[in-house]
Amino acid sequence: MPYSDDLRQKLVEAWQAGYGTPAEWAEWFGVSLRGVEKVLRRWRPTGQTVAGPFRHGPLPVITPARLERLVQRRPAATLAE
Repeated sequence: MPYSDDLRQKLVEAWQAGYGTPAEWAEWFGVSLRGVEKVLRRWRPTGQTVAGPFRHGPLPVITPARLERLVQRRPAATLAE
């Protein structure tokens, strides 16, 4: 789940004011260091603090209907089978 816009703005303001380090901000705001880095990495080139669009992973290879039929045929089958 993306961080709130308010939190993102506070992280940028802390960076601009020169308060502490990214590791300290992560601790102060209760977020991960990686999250702080991502917010700043998006903000620096664009000037925007809003979250980027959500990108889902790859689509399933097998349809849910086909998977259901396979499980009904062989309920004890393993993934390898």
